[in-house]
Amino acid sequence: MPAAPPDSYAFVMNIKGLGAASFELGPGFHLRRATADEIIEIKKTLNTLPVSDIAGSLFSFPNLWERPWPHGNQLPATPLPAAEWRYFVIASPSPCQPLLWQLCEILDLVPTELEVGFMRTYHPSPPLPPEAAKIISDLARRFPNLVGGALTFEPDRLFQFIRQSHQTERLFVEIGREQAEQIAHIRSLTQQNDAKLIDFNGYISQLSALKGLPRDSPLRFLGYFALLEALLTHAPVPTDPYDSITRQIKKKLTLLERRLLYPIDYSGFSAEKHERIWAKMYDYRSKVAHGGKPNFTNEHKLLKSHECALNLVRETAKAVITQALREPQLILDLREC
Repeated sequence: MPAAPPDSYAFVMNIKGLGAASFELGPGFHLRRATADEIIEIKKTLNTLPVSDIAGSLFSFPNLWERPWPHGNQLPATPLPAAEWRYFVIASPSPCQPLLWQLCEILDLVPTELEVGFMRTYHPSPPLPPEAAKIISDLARRFPNLVGGALTFEPDRLFQFIRQSHQTERLFVEIGREQAEQIAHIRSLTQQNDAKLIDFNGYISQLSALKGLPRDSPLRFLGYFALLEALLTHAPVPTDPYDSITRQIKKKLTLLERRLLYPIDYSGFSAEKHERIWAKMYDYRSKVAHGGKPNFTNEHKLLKSHECALNLVRETAKAVITQALREPQLILDLREC
């Protein structure tokens, strides 16, 4: 009888601490530290991915998970003890590729986002003749960078994460019971999703694709707006000044705010009314879409910076997509009104 395959897993790149030995994110799925064998495999995989030559020139892969932060331009000379390395995985008994992939997709929706570098899944192998088993064993010894299992990753997202990781520690997060329960809850919502009402998979795929763009890219900023508009707005009536896209977004977000599972955080924008903030956001959007340059010391001072504006539109898009999972008919009705 062939041996059971090892756990399938997704390597989570941006965890700096876990509040327990493991957290269950759904039946059979556990967020935990990587085992010693998984760490060896993760390091081999990172060094053989197509992005490693480019990203490696910006930052040596192991330094992200084996040395203290912040890095800056000067790498600390002393690595962390192996017990403190930050290799974490979402693991599940093999085989489970579709279910693990679905779980990884919703990690972009939770308030504390997790960044998956790659996913490796295993399947039971039929017994091999002794001669074939010996050949495979010899190849593994001669070429130690060869790793087993099916590999899935998104090169654009991986590259952007590596590119940003040496610039800010904010990408790395602590995960406790609250964050784990949020992931498990959103996953349970996706299991109940009615694709006939709203194409959730389409929205989450678009949300994921935007992370393949640099954070300072105008296209990424506009992409989050496009998601928000697709969820909440209809084509405006040209002769009706009260039916503009801007007014629709402002009014519909006001109606939604008390119902959102994770409320939109406006704390960084002083005590301004939310409608005024979104009016400025749309002015900024228009400026970006038409090739203009925003002025954060004057006309766009309320928004403070591109980063603040990007965070607001991203978190709002996430909140509305999540609400679409909870109340799809409500979102459909809002879109048409």
